[in-house]
Amino acid sequence: MRPLAIAALTVLLLAGCTATPQPEPTPTPTATPSPTPTAAAVPTSTVPLTCEELLTDAEASEAVQRPVTLRDPVYTRTGLAGAAEAQAGMLTCAWSPEGSTALPSTLTVSVLSGAAEDFASPETEHYSEGCDGVQPLIRCTTDQLAGEYWFVASAHDAEAPAERTSAAASSLFAELGSTLAERLNTAGPSNPPWEAPGTGFRAAACDEGEGAPSSVDYQSDYAIERAPFTRCFLADQWVFGSLADGEWAMGDIVAALPSAGKEMGRWEPIEIPGTDKALVASGEACAALVSIEGALISVGGPLVLDGDQASCAQFQRDLPGRLQEFIAAG
Repeated sequence: MRPLAIAALTVLLLAGCTATPQPEPTPTPTATPSPTPTAAAVPTSTVPLTCEELLTDAEASEAVQRPVTLRDPVYTRTGLAGAAEAQAGMLTCAWSPEGSTALPSTLTVSVLSGAAEDFASPETEHYSEGCDGVQPLIRCTTDQLAGEYWFVASAHDAEAPAERTSAAASSLFAELGSTLAERLNTAGPSNPPWEAPGTGFRAAACDEGEGAPSSVDYQSDYAIERAPFTRCFLADQWVFGSLADGEWAMGDIVAALPSAGKEMGRWEPIEIPGTDKALVASGEACAALVSIEGALISVGGPLVLDGDQASCAQFQRDLPGRLQEFIAAG
C-alpha cells in the first residue's frame, strides 16, 4: 500500500495541474506571495499566443455554462512540476468564477509546441474526448493536435445544474476544441525557448521508494521531460524534487498551495547552511522549499496526524542533514 506521506507530498510539491482533477475543499490561503521576479528571470511560453488570444472569457464561459474569467498564472503552478512545464515553454491558462481561489480551476487549457511527434507516439496516453460524471459533478476533456501544437483542455464543474447533461456539455466542449484548434492552426511558428540562466545545482533522479511514479506519457509528462526536473522517492518516505533554474517559482508555489485544498500552515524561513533561501511549513504535511544556486528543491516529510506536530519538529531537525545528502548525491 502506498504510504500516505508519499501520496500527500507528491500532490503538494511535485505535481502540476491534471486534466481530470477531483473536487477539493476551499481553504483560506494563509501565505503571502514573494515579490514577482523580473521579466528576464521568468520563463516565457514558446506558444505564439497569449491566453487572452487563445480564448476569450466569453468563449470560456460559454464552454462551461457559467461566468468565468482568466486567472493569474500563479494558479497553474501548485508544485515543481507546474513550474517545470512553464520552463519547458508550455502555455497553461485557467479560468474560474470571479474572485475564486479554489483549485482545480473551472476550465484549464495547456498547449505544448513542437509536439507532433510526441502526440503521435504509440507510447503516448491521451485523455478521452467529451464529458462524463454524475450530477452535480461533470468533467470534460479534449486532447488534440493542431499543427505542431498539442493542446489539452479540461473542465471541472462540481455544481452543475440538473438540466446540464453530459451530452449537452460534450457538445459545447467539442465546439471549444474546434475553436482552439482553429486558432492554433493559424498561430504560426513557435517562439524560441526560454533562455534559462543555466546556473547551479542539478540533481540526479533516485526513485527507489514505494510510491515512485511509473512512466506515463501524457502531455504534461512530455513537457516535464524537456525541463531540468528530477524527483527522488526514498525508501524511508522522504520525497525530494529539484528544478534547475527554478528559484523564480518559489513565491508562486507558496501562494498557490492553499488554493489546491491543502493547508500547509504558515511558511517560515529557516537557516540551512549552503542554501540561498529555505522555507518550512507544518500543516497537513511537513514540507520545505529550498533554493540553492538558482535551483528550487522541494522536500516532503511525514503526514501530520490528529494535529500532532512532533513529527514536523523532527523533520525540521533532520532536514539540514538529509538535504546535504541529497545535494551530495546529485
